[in-house]
Amino acid sequence: MKATPIALLAAAATLTLPCLVAGHSGGPEQLSPRCEVIELRGEFIDPMCYFVHDARGMSHAKCAELCAKGGQNLAFLDDDSGRVYPLIARGHGENPNTMLMPYIGHAVRVKLAVYRKNVSLYAQVMQISDQH
Repeated sequence: MKATPIALLAAAATLTLPCLVAGHSGGPEQLSPRCEVIELRGEFIDPMCYFVHDARGMSHAKCAELCAKGGQNLAFLDDDSGRVYPLIARGHGENPNTMLMPYIGHAVRVKLAVYRKNVSLYAQVMQISDQH
């Protein structure tokens, strides 16, 4: 059977679906082959203030919240490695910051779905719990 352009586009679109996501039909969650699930300890940060001013923690939480409400995507800072994970939404049309607002500046444990493509790396927050 010959592949049509529509079939090729549909196949390519399935490669970019989120790691764990309900299907467009509302079906069960699916795992993407381009994803790795990891668990880390750290905090949600405003990446602009973290990189420009070294600002983080509870002393910076109000500013980070203001930046997040203004449209800045939050990121996750891993305590052990110091790596910053830019965050993306779990679903189409969702704001990735909404579920993170109560945790800004707090020490937390997270489960992240990490996507790597070429040299880029992004993560989706799957689970959050207090670190203590």
